Amino acid sequence: MLASCASADAAAELPAGPVVDLADILPADEEALLDRHLRAYFRDYGTAIVVASVASLEGKTIEQVAFETFNTWGIGSSDDDRGLLILVAPNERKVRIEVGCGLESVITDEFAGIVIDDNILPQFLLGDFPGGIEAGVDALAEELADHPDAHALSPLCLDPERQAA
Repeated sequence: MLASCASADAAAELPAGPVVDLADILPADEEALLDRHLRAYFRDYGTAIVVASVASLEGKTIEQVAFETFNTWGIGSSDDDRGLLILVAPNERKVRIEVGCGLESVITDEFAGIVIDDNILPQFLLGDFPGGIEAGVDALAEELADHPDAHALSPLCLDPERQAA
């Protein structure tokens, strides 16, 4: 599923599973439940959804850290790049959904922003990090389920200019 990140610069470390809660925002029982859910989702649909929190972005933007983490960890299969990363930086009050090119035709930047604004942040503002993460994961999984072709290789992944970037 994945090709640990104590901080923004630690993205080179590979996680052991789909939940890497280094900012300690998830109670152990909820982290274990989310881990089982994401592993089952990967097994059933072949799409990797990874949730990570970092204690600090260390002066980088959330976009930089999410992009570096996504690519360093190799989220999703290298054959089809079907992976999603939900990155939470609670101390900087930032959230980002990074999308592999195999899912960009369904989980667009616009849709990811809607999920953050409508599903994740309302729960976070109530102090409910587990609820916000669960709501975000559910919204992403529901959108993928509504688009069965999302589990096929996106033409975006086949663009030679994009692969060279």
